Amino acid sequence: MYEYNEIFYLIDETNWNYYKSVSEFVFDDITKFYISRHFVDNEYVEIKEFNDFIKGTTPFTAFDVIESFDGHTTKSLQFENEINAIFKLNNINVELRNGEIHSISNKAIGLDDSTNINEAGLEELIRMAEDLYNKVNYSYAVEKNLGCFERIKTYYYPTLDKKKSVEKSLMI
Repeated sequence: MYEYNEIFYLIDETNWNYYKSVSEFVFDDITKFYISRHFVDNEYVEIKEFNDFIKGTTPFTAFDVIESFDGHTTKSLQFENEINAIFKLNNINVELRNGEIHSISNKAIGLDDSTNINEAGLEELIRMAEDLYNKVNYSYAVEKNLGCFERIKTYYYPTLDKKKSVEKSLMI
């Protein structure tokens, strides 16, 4: 990120001239939304400056920094390509796209064709949910999966109560 830490010459509303770096913009952005912390000598302390993001912080904070950095640099496409190369090199299943971190692990819950489901409509609901998920219609896919879960809760009823039915269905 040091390579993309551009410095901008700015003028405020009172005609005061000053310089501000991309890292300062990023730090200001992050601190507007939450108090960032990192580990220093096994103690979780507040981040006081941009360089503190480098060590001991959480992956989600690092992702926020990357997204914000991408939004402030004038070399956004080049930055995005390099960040994605780092993710790929380290087998991190995310990518930076249009200023946002997205998961690229495309793990859909498919049906095992060897499994026989004796619940009317359940298999169709699962297949419908998978189809909606593959078409990037996530909210409806979640809705269908919740419907499946509701049916699974009573799959072994009345022999088992709902909790034990879910545990047995999910093989917990």
